[in-house]
Amino acid sequence: MLDLVTAFILPIALFIMMLGVGSTIHSHQLAVLVHRRGMILAGVGSMALAGPLLAFCIARILALPNELAIGLILLASCPGGLFSNYLTLLSRGEIGLSVCLTAVVSLIYVATGPMWAEWALLGLENSDKDVSVPYTHIMRPLVLFLLLPICLGMVLRGICSSKFRRVLDVFPDLGGVLAIFCYVIIVYAQRDTIVDGLVTVLPAVVILNLLLILLCIGLSYLFKLSWREFTALCIEHLIRQEGTGIYIAIAFVGSLESSLPMLVNSLTGLFFSSLIIVFGRRRLPLNLRKARRKMCSSQGENIS
Repeated sequence: MLDLVTAFILPIALFIMMLGVGSTIHSHQLAVLVHRRGMILAGVGSMALAGPLLAFCIARILALPNELAIGLILLASCPGGLFSNYLTLLSRGEIGLSVCLTAVVSLIYVATGPMWAEWALLGLENSDKDVSVPYTHIMRPLVLFLLLPICLGMVLRGICSSKFRRVLDVFPDLGGVLAIFCYVIIVYAQRDTIVDGLVTVLPAVVILNLLLILLCIGLSYLFKLSWREFTALCIEHLIRQEGTGIYIAIAFVGSLESSLPMLVNSLTGLFFSSLIIVFGRRRLPLNLRKARRKMCSSQGENIS
């Protein structure tokens, strides 16, 4: 069952979720790239470069086993998840910034994902061990399951009728259900490893999340971000596409144990994001379904 999940169901879930990401992007959101180029570049740089470097330092300081250290670096290099856009909406954050970061980091992850996988293996494995990461072998599925569905979703959003767009709005939910199913299967398969490694992994993941929050605070002061922009930036750093990291850890790194940091972060990232939502907004929406429809119909407009 685990082989079926990792080889077929998880890639399909990634494709559907990324198609959902692309289907929510339109010109209003991309305008953020034009007006706040420095802020976008800083956010992308912190997610694609600074985060993995912090994870490497944490792994070294805490002396994590190689498999867990590699997983922590893979976690820190993952793009923001589609769920981050939804949480940003609920927190009344800057949804345009959130979607732009999700899209841009997902696109460049086709190149940065294999780079960090190789760097983690070469930097953490024993020096006398021959480590080789097939770059093209990793990039091919990333193009198929990340880059292609995002671009396809953007095209379909632009050319299809409003009735068909409502069909596209179902894809993020469907992909999320499949991803949760994969998550449950992998957790069950790793139940013994999770129990044994939780004490080691949980502090590392919590420290990584706290350092990422501090990094976002620093960027907020540097670029004079509003609270809504800070909220979007922070949630984007905490809620990651763990499914993508798990896919790379299992399919290419060849270590089921390396997926443990991603599994743990699914809960810790949500916990810290929930705190930001609670402290950052005056009131929660009374109708979550209405909020969901609002994200699909008017996502990307600047919230003043």
